[in-house]
Amino acid sequence: MSTLESGSLSESTPYMELLSTIDSTLKETQERFNAMQEKIMRRMDAMTEQLKELEKKVDSAIEEQGLKTEISS
Repeated sequence: MSTLESGSLSESTPYMELLSTIDSTLKETQERFNAMQEKIMRRMDAMTEQLKELEKKVDSAIEEQGLKTEISS
C-alpha cells in the first residue's frame, strides 16, 4: 500500500506543497479571469451605449436630410 492510499501523508511533504501551489495558482488564475470578464463586460456596456448614441445621431441626420430633400423639392 502506498503512502497516498494509507492516508498517512503529512502536510509538509513535497506532494502537499505541490498541491498547495497548484491550488493557489488556480485561485489566482480564476481571480484574474473574473477581473478580465468584468472588464470586458464594462467595455461592452460602454460600447452598447456609444452605439445607441451613434444610432440616434444617424437617425437624426437621416431625418434632417429627408426634411431638407422634401423642402427643396
